[in-house]
Amino acid sequence: MQCPYCGGEMISGRLNGAGRPIRFIPEGKKLTFSDMLSGTGRINAQKNVFGEGRTIPAEYCPHCEKIIFDTKLAK
Repeated sequence: MQCPYCGGEMISGRLNGAGRPIRFIPEGKKLTFSDMLSGTGRINAQKNVFGEGRTIPAEYCPHCEKIIFDTKLAK
């Protein structure tokens, strides 16, 4: 895949949550206990892979150091 930022070649891989949900937390916001219980910010694209925990397919650009992945956030 070509990087949409710099045009360089991206490396296919995956993000790994090491058994925990992967979350997006907006800058300046703290994740509260109730946020964790309700699933706020949890990235629902993750899949449980036996032996690897929760993973998300992703593309990494070594030139501009960006990661791209498809997702749907829990509200």
